[in-house]
Amino acid sequence: DTFFTKSNPNSVKTLENIVQNINTTKDVKFVIFTGNNIAKPNPNDLKEFLKIIKDLKVPYYLTIGNKDVNKSKDLSKKEYVQIVSKNNKYQRRISEPNYSFTKNNDGSE
Repeated sequence: DTFFTKSNPNSVKTLENIVQNINTTKDVKFVIFTGNNIAKPNPNDLKEFLKIIKDLKVPYYLTIGNKDVNKSKDLSKKEYVQIVSKNNKYQRRISEPNYSFTKNNDGSE
């Protein structure tokens, strides 16, 4: 949970530091942000969050947390997924949820 808020300089700096630490850690193959990525369902905060994590040198994926969306106002699940899909070349929406992680057995990465 990062609870990122664009208007909080400490929040911005913390996320930038997280990205830098991941980028300097050996053997990281991918990153999964497991929800509550933003503090409130706000499209601008989500876009800024994505702008910062775009500097990751490995593929990254986001899941939706209960703080990320609000079905009655601000940012719906559909809008969240659209913004993420538009701003993350690694993540795309498929018709049915289906997640699979495999390692190549031929020694390639």
